[in-house]
Amino acid sequence: MKKYFSLTIALSVVFTALVAYYYNEVDEARLTEMMDIIGGVTTYTSGGQSENLTEEIAILSLFFIGAFMVLDYLKMKKSALLKRRAFIGLFLSVVLLVWDLGVLSSPGHMSFDEVAPAWGVYGLSMFMFALMGMRKLNKNTT
Repeated sequence: MKKYFSLTIALSVVFTALVAYYYNEVDEARLTEMMDIIGGVTTYTSGGQSENLTEEIAILSLFFIGAFMVLDYLKMKKSALLKRRAFIGLFLSVVLLVWDLGVLSSPGHMSFDEVAPAWGVYGLSMFMFALMGMRKLNKNTT
């Protein structure tokens, strides 16, 4: 069980760091695109840099969300003691998966810098659930 929690902690740290990085990149790309349009340098066209970055992080998020779902499912199967936390984590993962598929289906209408706070909260939630689960597991084994 500890390996599941350790893996969840590691993945959540990497996921949250990626969210912060892509949030900054997409925000800068959108600002640059808007300044170019205002300045008359270019006209608005779909498929700009911000859309490409949004699509990229949405695809990367699928991997992390899938990994969190598998880990939560394994935690539910292994321990009746931690079933409630794993179920909540699984529920949050399903909600974010649906949202991620929405972002992926139309990156021009739903940019990542608009949804990044929710992704960050999700990453931190997975981190906290893993820490609390590991603590509870250690408390019951001693």
